[in-house]
Amino acid sequence: MVHQVGLLFAKDLEKENIELNISQQAELPEIFADKNLTFQVLINLVKNAIEAMSNFKENKK
Repeated sequence: MVHQVGLLFAKDLEKENIELNISQQAELPEIFADKNLTFQVLINLVKNAIEAMSNFKENKK
């Protein structure tokens, strides 16, 4: 699911010259959560991170 979100934002990440590194532990505990809500949370995290980094770069100029 994390990789799907990365692919979803690939063009935005490239446009903003942002590299997304995904690192996971080999053994993670199983969780029980709504797949669609979890996917939406990941989308929001990546979207907010892209916006924050873009704003940071603009303010740094």
